[in-house]
Amino acid sequence: MGAIKIPPEGVGFGGIVPRTSERLLQANAAQIAVNCWVSSGELVPIKDGVVRYTAAIDGPMVAIHRIVENGVDAWLTWPFDTDVVKAPLFGTARWCYTGDGEPRITTLADATDGGGNAYPAVAFVLGIPKPLTKPTVTPDASGSGSTVERYYRYTFYAEWGDIELEGGASPISALTSGKIDDTWAITNMDASPPNGGTVTGVYASGETEFTDSVDHWLRDGEEVVVGGDTLTVTVTGAATFKVDGDYSAETTWARKAEFPGTIKRRLYRTTGTTGQWQLVADGITGTTYDDTLTDAQIPGDELISADWDMPPVGLRGIFTLPSGALGGFVGNQLRFSEPNQPHAWPERYAMQADYEIVAAGCFGSGVIAATGSRPFMVQGVTPGQMAGESWEEALPCVNKRSLVSVGDMVLYASPIGYVNAGPAGVSVWSANYFTEREWKALMPETMVACVAGRRVFVRYEVDGSQRTLVFSLMDSSYLVEAHFSSADIWGDPEDSRMYYSYESSVLEFDVSTAYALSQDWMSKEIVLPAPRNLGAARVDFIEAIDPVQAAAIEALIAQIEAANAAAVLSGDTGGAWEDYGYESGYGYASSSIEDVPTEPPSNQVVFMFYVNGTLKASRTVSNRKPFSLPSGYKSRNVAVRVSSQCQIIGIELGGTKRELGAV
Repeated sequence: MGAIKIPPEGVGFGGIVPRTSERLLQANAAQIAVNCWVSSGELVPIKDGVVRYTAAIDGPMVAIHRIVENGVDAWLTWPFDTDVVKAPLFGTARWCYTGDGEPRITTLADATDGGGNAYPAVAFVLGIPKPLTKPTVTPDASGSGSTVERYYRYTFYAEWGDIELEGGASPISALTSGKIDDTWAITNMDASPPNGGTVTGVYASGETEFTDSVDHWLRDGEEVVVGGDTLTVTVTGAATFKVDGDYSAETTWARKAEFPGTIKRRLYRTTGTTGQWQLVADGITGTTYDDTLTDAQIPGDELISADWDMPPVGLRGIFTLPSGALGGFVGNQLRFSEPNQPHAWPERYAMQADYEIVAAGCFGSGVIAATGSRPFMVQGVTPGQMAGESWEEALPCVNKRSLVSVGDMVLYASPIGYVNAGPAGVSVWSANYFTEREWKALMPETMVACVAGRRVFVRYEVDGSQRTLVFSLMDSSYLVEAHFSSADIWGDPEDSRMYYSYESSVLEFDVSTAYALSQDWMSKEIVLPAPRNLGAARVDFIEAIDPVQAAAIEALIAQIEAANAAAVLSGDTGGAWEDYGYESGYGYASSSIEDVPTEPPSNQVVFMFYVNGTLKASRTVSNRKPFSLPSGYKSRNVAVRVSSQCQIIGIELGGTKRELGAV
C-alpha cells in the first residue's frame, strides 16, 4: 500500500483549525501546534525569550512600551493598563499616554530623569488650560487718531524645549471704544496656572477639604501629591478641592504631573473691519499689558486655538490617526485632538456612541469604538469631517486590551469571536478557526493582543496558564499557539519584534540566538483506505545543536556543579553567597560560587503514535533511521505527534522498516 508521508508530498506542515473535526482537517493541518512555526513548511521550534529590561517596580507589569530617540531607548512600564503613542510633532520626540492619572506627555530625557529603571520618572499634564477671566480694556484717551472699537482676549501657552503648546482662548472682553493711537491698558488677565500651592485643610467625614491662597486650576480626577501621597482630587471651588483621608496637617500640595515648560500669555484683538482675531503680543509674563500698536503694526498671526480644550481627565485608549490627530475615549464619547496638536482636544470634535466605549482604534481613515454592545464606526479624513453610525449587530468588546489596529482593520475580542471592523463593515474574523463554543473556552475576557512581524498575537488565560494564539496576516490557514507566561504582550513599531512582560522583566520573544523551546505538533486523524498495521516509522529532522558543542556545554555544567558543591561542602564560599545564601536572590557576587549555564537543547524527538484516538506507542528518537511500531492490530484511523527542540522536516509511516528504507 506504500508509505504515508506527513505532511503529504508537495505541502508543508500546517497549523490548527479547532472548529474542524480531527478527521475532516486538511491533510497537512494539525490537532495541536504549540511553540512551532509552520510558515516554511517544516516544523521550526520557536526560540526562547531573552530578558531585555528589568524594571524597578513590583510586577506583574501590565503595560510595557519602548521609546526610542536617536538610537537611545528606554522602557516605560506600569502595573496597570496604560496606552502610549508617539506624539505627531517635529523636533524632540514626545510620547503621550493615558491610564496613569490624567493624560500625560513626556520625553525620553524626562521619562528617564534620575535613572533607576522606574520609568516614566517625570511626565507632564497633557494640555494647556483656557483662561477663565475676560480681560479688562481701558484706553488712556491720549491719542488723536480715529476712533475704533476693539475686543480683546488672550491665551496661555507653554514654551517647552523646541515647541510651544497653546491653549484655548479666554472669554471675550467688553466692546471698547478708543483712539487708534491710545495706549490700551489690558488688565485682569488670569495668573498662570500653578503647579502647586499653599493650603489649609479641614478634615470631615473621611475627606480633607483644602483652601488655596490662589486659584488651583485643578480638575476633578487629576492627581496631586500631598504629604508624600498621590491623591485624586474632587474640585469644590476655584480655590478649594477635596481628597480622601485626613491630611489636615499638611500645608502644601503639588501636581503629580506639572504643566510642561514655562506658561506665558498671548494677547489677541479684533482689528480693522475684518473682525478677525489677530496676535498683538506674546511672551507676556504678567497679568497686564499696554497695547500701543496700530493695526498696521501688529504681527497679524490669527488666533487658531480659540476652542482648544485639554483632553478630558478620564481619557483612555489613546491612539494616532493618519491625519496626525490623536484619538481616545471617555464614557460613551470618542474624542479627538487637532491634527499635529496633541495637547488640543476641542469639545466640538466629540462624537457620541450609543453605548459605553470599551476600546477604540483606527483603521485607515476610520475609527471603530468597540462598545459594550453595538460597535460605533466613524469615517473621515480629519476630526472636523468625521461622521459616525452604530453597526446593526451587537458585538460587544469584552476586554479593552484585546483591541489592535492592523492596517485597514481593527480587531477585538467579543464573546462569539475575534471581531474585524473596517471599511467593509464588521465580521467575525476568527470564524474560519473557531466556533463560538470553542472561542468561549479560550476566555476572551482575558485576552490581550498585539501586532508584530505580520502576525497577530492574542494572549489568553485558562486555569491560571497564559497561552498565546499566533495568527498570520500572510496566510489565513496558519494558526499556532505559543506557551509562555506573560502579563502583557506588545508589538514594537520600531523593530517589528514582539515583547512580553513577566513579573518585573521585559523579554523579547523568539530570539534567534536563544535555545529552542520544545515544540508539540499532532497530525490530523488520518483515515486509511482499509484497516492496516503500520509497523514502522521514521522522523527526518535537523539537530537543535551541534553534538560537539552540546557535549562541551554539558561537560562545563558538570565541572561547575562539582566545584560549587565542593565550595559549599567546605563552608567557605565567600562574598554575597557567604553572607546571604543561595535562596536570598543576591546572586554570586564576589563569591567562589559560579553561575551554572543553561542545559543545551536536546537533539532527540519524542514520537507518539495514536490508533483510534488512543496512544499506541511512544518512542524517543535520536537519529533518522526507521524504527518499529507495535504489531498485532489493524486500524483505519491513526495519528502521530512529535515533541522536540529540533527542526522537523517530515514523518513517514509504513508497514515495515524495509518499506520506509526504500522511500
